[in-house]
Amino acid sequence: MSTKKNVTTKMKISIVFFLLTICSLFHEGINLSDGKFSNTCDKIVLEQYNVNPTTCSSNFIIKSSQSTYTIDEPIHVTIQSTLPDKKFVGIYLFAQDTKNINVGSWKITDLLIESVSCGGLMHSSKIEKTSIETVWYPSSNVVGDVMIKAIIIENDNTIYIDCYNIILTPQKLF
Repeated sequence: MSTKKNVTTKMKISIVFFLLTICSLFHEGINLSDGKFSNTCDKIVLEQYNVNPTTCSSNFIIKSSQSTYTIDEPIHVTIQSTLPDKKFVGIYLFAQDTKNINVGSWKITDLLIESVSCGGLMHSSKIEKTSIETVWYPSSNVVGDVMIKAIIIENDNTIYIDCYNIILTPQKLF
């Protein structure tokens, strides 16, 4: 029974890595303006690591280059650890409007980011890191507040979901 479970787990991991390899062909942004965040994405992340989400931790933060956005102007988004020895192996980032619709597009700025997937930006690698940065571009159909959410994969056993986010408000034009 244990061997059968190991084979099934290895098969799931192989499929996820295959999908990530296909997605790694994207090196520019991908438009996210039409889709809602899919539960399939949560499942991919959780099945890849075969664990349940962990209680939130103050060991990581998400921050942006500014708190307001203007259409087509880049917003730099950084995920980083708050402690020098606390590292992570993966992230999943997505931006949603107040109706939970994915909005904007992402551009990869860090060579360690391997793929764009599931309506957001996904990165997974065996290389541990303390920080990773990318750029989000608000598209012309973005209206109102936008929440950028992060899933952080600390290691094979620790994943943080619904713990890290920032809210960007539209810049007021005078």
